[in-house]
Amino acid sequence: MDVVFYIEIGGSFGEREHALGFARGIARAGYRPRFVVSPRVEEHIRLAGFEPEVFSVPEQGVEIVRKIRPAMSIGCELFNLSHVSVQGLIETGRPVGTLDGTSVSLEINTDPFQDPQLVRPLVLPDRYYAFRPCPVNDPGADRDDAFHWPLFPDAARAEKDERHYGSLGLDPARRTVLFAVAPWAVKAARMLRLQPYYQRVFARVVAALCAYGEPVDLLLVSRGGRGRGRKGPVEIHGSDLVPYDVYDHILRSCDAIVTDNIIQTSVSKAVVMGTPHLVIQNLASVEMPFPCNIFPVRVLFPEEREYAQVVEVAEYGDGSDVREKLSLVLERGYADSARRQRRQDYVARLSRLAEPGAILEGILGPAEESAPEA
Repeated sequence: MDVVFYIEIGGSFGEREHALGFARGIARAGYRPRFVVSPRVEEHIRLAGFEPEVFSVPEQGVEIVRKIRPAMSIGCELFNLSHVSVQGLIETGRPVGTLDGTSVSLEINTDPFQDPQLVRPLVLPDRYYAFRPCPVNDPGADRDDAFHWPLFPDAARAEKDERHYGSLGLDPARRTVLFAVAPWAVKAARMLRLQPYYQRVFARVVAALCAYGEPVDLLLVSRGGRGRGRKGPVEIHGSDLVPYDVYDHILRSCDAIVTDNIIQTSVSKAVVMGTPHLVIQNLASVEMPFPCNIFPVRVLFPEEREYAQVVEVAEYGDGSDVREKLSLVLERGYADSARRQRRQDYVARLSRLAEPGAILEGILGPAEESAPEA
């Protein structure tokens, strides 16, 4: 039984990881994941072990889906697909789903940026389902149309591999700190004239590592981030987007992960694997647009959100808070013992969630059964 994963946006690493995680889960139950993707996503999906079908324009992508005749089409995320793509998936007559991760349950026609071009009058089908990866979502009670599933059930820490580290000019004998900035975040920063924001965040990370005092390799992964430098004991390695297998290994083996984005995939993996991490956020920002922060934690993840209570967070505007917490993260693996305990409890709950294959069996029936005619 074929299930299509439709990915149109190229700048979100997280959406691809959500799709790959769900696809691996349903494959174990006998379903056939079929990826229909834009060219910018093709290499990532192929390196992850799947052979995608590629489209150049949405109309072409919809036609590929029609020819596959899947039992279900899943948008990754549906909210981020073009109007043409979403309408085309609906018109196939098959059940439609969304991997409800970074859009945090936004309605399909929501216009959070008050942009007339984003307004669309879509009518979702009766058989429409939301599949919520945990993390970033909080494990919760499933409904008939919304299901929670464990995103990284097999994620595990790894020993540093000299080949992967050497390919980026890193010394595996030194402490390695990964600072990753999503490509779409860089683009948004340029659109909103927020380039100085990232310059300040990066400067505070470097200052905190200098104050820590031990030899550290700081790897900045960001679009246009190529270059090398040194400040005190900190060797700075700037890299543009790196191959999927290398990036995944660095995520699983580095000494700490630093970012400004609480919903970034690197943070989700860090939470599951117990990797030391620190998210630098403007905790005071409560309104859109955000003059000093693209992703303020209070807007997307207010205190009542469980996930917001398990991630190690430092105040963007307080350099001493960044220095103190990053030193603690590097020294003992966490900055706040209460958050550490909550994180352990949160991860334990993830292991009790239903696997993707079991979820689809409840919706579509066993994988060996033929898909119903539209």
